[in-house]
Amino acid sequence: MIEANKEILKMFEKVKICPSCNTVYGEDVYTCKKDDESLIEEDLIKAVKICKKCGEINSPLSKECRKCKEILAEEDIFKYKDLILLKTKELTIYIYNNIIVGRKYFPKNFQGREYISREHGKFLKETEDWYLIRLEKSKNPIYVNEKELQKNEKIKLEKGFKIRFSRMTQEFELYI
Repeated sequence: MIEANKEILKMFEKVKICPSCNTVYGEDVYTCKKDDESLIEEDLIKAVKICKKCGEINSPLSKECRKCKEILAEEDIFKYKDLILLKTKELTIYIYNNIIVGRKYFPKNFQGREYISREHGKFLKETEDWYLIRLEKSKNPIYVNEKELQKNEKIKLEKGFKIRFSRMTQEFELYI
């Protein structure tokens, strides 16, 4: 089994998030500086900050995106436990909020890779729900449960949905 983007798993860092104000601290901090709330081991999570503008993964303690310099906010935190998976028998892709899936995530020998655009689709998490958007730049369709998405169409995803990134690619199953 190939894990296409498993390097992202190493980018998640242990941090503590204050339950009162959602301020992010390193794992060695025990009191929130904003409201003097105690931070306990249960507040320790693995997380990253994801830039809403460019989708870049950043340290959860970052104040600005390392790629596009956009200011990052506390709500840009993405927790490890919220990762979802796209799987075939041969390939797994880890999906996080604002990821743009394109050709680079597919091995060179992946059947139908040449039909996948550089920027094909974008996954979004809004509150507790996941969505997939077919991007304007995509040259070939995305199919969700055999329904073809139009350019810029957004569809709500559910566990077990089947996704193909063109007619010629294998079908992925979604694990939420």
